[in-house]
Amino acid sequence: MSNFSLEEILKTVETCEKCKLHKYRDRGVFAEGRSDAETMLIGLSPGKEENLTGRLFVGPPGIF
Repeated sequence: MSNFSLEEILKTVETCEKCKLHKYRDRGVFAEGRSDAETMLIGLSPGKEENLTGRLFVGPPGIF
C-alpha cells in the first residue's frame, strides 16, 4: 500500500483527466473532515451541487 498525503491525492483529483468527467468539473470534490477519522463515507461521482460547491453530499440525491 502506498502512502500519499491527502494534499497529494486532492491535487490528483483536481487535475485528473482519465475519464470524461473532467470535462464537466468546475471544482474537485474530494474530502472534508479529519484525516485520522475512524469512519469514511465514499460516494459516487459528484452531482451538480457538489460540482458547483466543491463539497460532498450537498443538494438532492440522484440528480446529475
